[in-house]
Amino acid sequence: MKKIFLLVSLLFVPLLVNAEVSGNDYNEGYEIISSYEKYYKTEYISNNIILYGNDNYMSKTTEISKSEYDSANVSSSIRPFETISVETEYKKLNISIMKSGSNYRYQGVLEWKNMPSTRSYDIFGIGYRSSVGTNISSFKTDYCLKTGGCYTANNYSYKKSKNGVGVSFKLPEKEIRSLKSTLTLDVYKNVDATIIEQYVVGDYAHATKSVSLSSSQEYSIDTFGIHLNNSIYSYYDEISPASARIDCNW
Repeated sequence: MKKIFLLVSLLFVPLLVNAEVSGNDYNEGYEIISSYEKYYKTEYISNNIILYGNDNYMSKTTEISKSEYDSANVSSSIRPFETISVETEYKKLNISIMKSGSNYRYQGVLEWKNMPSTRSYDIFGIGYRSSVGTNISSFKTDYCLKTGGCYTANNYSYKKSKNGVGVSFKLPEKEIRSLKSTLTLDVYKNVDATIIEQYVVGDYAHATKSVSLSSSQEYSIDTFGIHLNNSIYSYYDEISPASARIDCNW
């Protein structure tokens, strides 16, 4: 869930990274012990006569059911007199807690059903309780072209807040038929006491207007989701975060 963030946090570490990601067995040995998925529909309404703010469109994002997502028609439509066009984007967000022995890992996956028309710097974040800390182990965007061939992009800008980690990254601008981004964090204990519960939140902010890399880093992330600085609030859509939790003895 995006929220206006007016205060500048002192607890962040921006870093440009070109990550190396291993193959499909990257999570080998890890078992998903808690997972939750949400589905979203964003409608963009473009009016050739009436102006909405500084752009000739307005947008609205709502959470939908899996059945509506699976059966959705992804084509755009033109309303009478061809003055208003409606474009609808669909995406789903999954957040998971994984375990291998005494090791834990958090993973968020954002997948598009149809490709977004705006391809600027999106933000993907995972928030967690202060009893744990994390190291980013992987971020990648997998995409396949309409003309054939599939690729992985690993470039991103990393930022760590007190209770979360986020990345901002450029969406590929080619003619693509599938698009999925995956953020994976390795977890370590941040306290001496026994941890009896873990709670993790995944959130995603899609840029609906062109935004620079430096501007896309004006946010923080915690267990309430992504908090955007007021200067970029109007550049991104808003979704309700997905969360997962477990009881544990760690």
